[in-house]
Amino acid sequence: MISHPSSMAEVPTLTLAGMFLFLFGITVMCWGQVTLHHNYAPTVVIKEGHQLVKHGIYRWVRNPMYLGASSRSSLDCPRTR
Repeated sequence: MISHPSSMAEVPTLTLAGMFLFLFGITVMCWGQVTLHHNYAPTVVIKEGHQLVKHGIYRWVRNPMYLGASSRSSLDCPRTR
């Protein structure tokens, strides 16, 4: 029978770490898209008047989509007991 935790103290540490990494990854990916605004495209495209974005999350990370996706995909790692 499956038992659900009655408080956050009973949730396994790896589960909490995975939830944090997932939310962090989604947040980074969305922040990157919002920062790009009109320069965002789902594929690589060079537009007229295209400029290198150096503000927002792009101050620290050149490609936040990859950072967010790799953080989010950490949930794909098998968990052993």
